[in-house]
Amino acid sequence: MPTATTERVRALGLLARCPDGCIEALILAQGFTIPLLADLVSDRLVTAELGTAHQVWVQITDLGREALAQQAATWQLVLLS
Repeated sequence: MPTATTERVRALGLLARCPDGCIEALILAQGFTIPLLADLVSDRLVTAELGTAHQVWVQITDLGREALAQQAATWQLVLLS
């Protein structure tokens, strides 16, 4: 089973590939959970706002991009060790 950190990084990676963000339903369809998204919003790594047709629109923040980059650098160092 994936760890919470792995899931957070996967979610941030998905959102980083969507420059304009994406709807919550797409994220949930990838297997992510509402509590995970709530944690990311609480940690200011993503924003969530109500869009048209009552869809929640989720977008990575600059802080989220920085966290993703830091995690990638950490994993790269581990792999090189």
